[in-house]
Order: sequence, then C-alpha cells, then structure tokens
Amino acid sequence: RMMHLFRELADEGRSLVCITHNVDHVDQCHLVMILSRGKLVFCGPPHEAPRWFGVQRISEIYDRLGERDPADWEQRFRASDLHR
Repeated sequence: RMMHLFRELADEGRSLVCITHNVDHVDQCHLVMILSRGKLVFCGPPHEAPRWFGVQRISEIYDRLGERDPADWEQRFRASDLHR
C-alpha cells in the first residue's frame, strides 16, 4: 500500500526517496538506485535492472551482487550508457 501511495504522491509532482530491501513493488518507481556495500552499481528504470544484472526478476539481483566485488559492479556501471 505504501508503494501505491508513493506513486500517487509522485504523480502529483512530489519527489520521493524510498529506501527498501523489499523489491516486490519497485516497478511503481520511476528510477531505482542499487547499492552494494556503499557503491552505486545501478541507477535507472526498474524494468532495466534485471537485464543489466542478467537475471529474470529484480529480486534475483541481490544474489547476483555477491558474485563480484562491489568495486567491479561500480566500475561496470560507471562505464555504461545508463551512467552517462
């Protein structure tokens, strides 16, 4: 319910920041930022995140993050078109 409320507020022109580990409804968001040990490893539309990490669902990203050093993920993101 909170994510739907946040969507309504954003549609009214308000800017919101929501920090969560529950990614079930981040598809309601305009942008998501994913951090790994304090490193920004993704910022973009939520529908692009699974493809970026090579998974089917956004909830699988947490498992994928453990496969590489956070600095590697960060470097890959900084070199991407999404970062630019």
